[in-house]
Amino acid sequence: MREALVELRRLVALSIPIAVTQLGNVMLGVVDVLMLGRVGREELDAAALGNLWLTATLVLGTGVVLGLDPLVAQAHGAGDGRRLGMLLQRGVVVALLVSAPVMLLWTLTGPVLELFGQAPHLAAEAQRYALVQLPGAAAILVYAAMRAYLQGRGIAGPAMRVVLLANLVNIAADSWLIFGGLGVPALGVAGAGLATGLVRVFMVAALAWVIVRRGLHVGAWVPWSRAALDRRELAKIASLGFGGGMKSGVEG
Repeated sequence: MREALVELRRLVALSIPIAVTQLGNVMLGVVDVLMLGRVGREELDAAALGNLWLTATLVLGTGVVLGLDPLVAQAHGAGDGRRLGMLLQRGVVVALLVSAPVMLLWTLTGPVLELFGQAPHLAAEAQRYALVQLPGAAAILVYAAMRAYLQGRGIAGPAMRVVLLANLVNIAADSWLIFGGLGVPALGVAGAGLATGLVRVFMVAALAWVIVRRGLHVGAWVPWSRAALDRRELAKIASLGFGGGMKSGVEG
């Protein structure tokens, strides 16, 4: 019984930061919508529609990257530091590869929304909201790979702290870019999208800095090499994550 309680405490200690991290990622788009409500109803509607499409497609891409989860857990359990390092590198490669179709889908935001019966002017605004976020697509997927690498090793705190800080930065960036200031004109919907895209780049840079600064990669890292591009290993990660990504995308 005592052993079960100890294990339960470990699970709770790991699961709470993971849940907070997931919520923090969702809140980036929610904050955009809430703040645009102060601009106007059409701006709010456009951001909400754009965010719906962006989130659905991003869930698919993130699901593929998270094929890392079981592989990292296995390598960590086996004490195989070299494989852990290789898995992180291959996860980053998969994230960059997956970001290409995700960004392509984001460029189709307006036409897709019109296809589903949305008003052309709202679809056009949602398209603007999506296009300025394109650089953030690759960043958030690489962040997901780094997060999986840490979580599979039982380290959940850094990703949570980074996403909480990112939300504070996003509020400040939204206020600045949506409403204007410091020589920047009010950008409205495009400003909200630009803020979120930049914050996602900040997230991956901040998490990488934390990993290096705190030495979280020590004992679980190898220098970059062509082995990171092994097609069979990349396909293994993608195949493990594809089913989960499709399931999450359909549910979302």
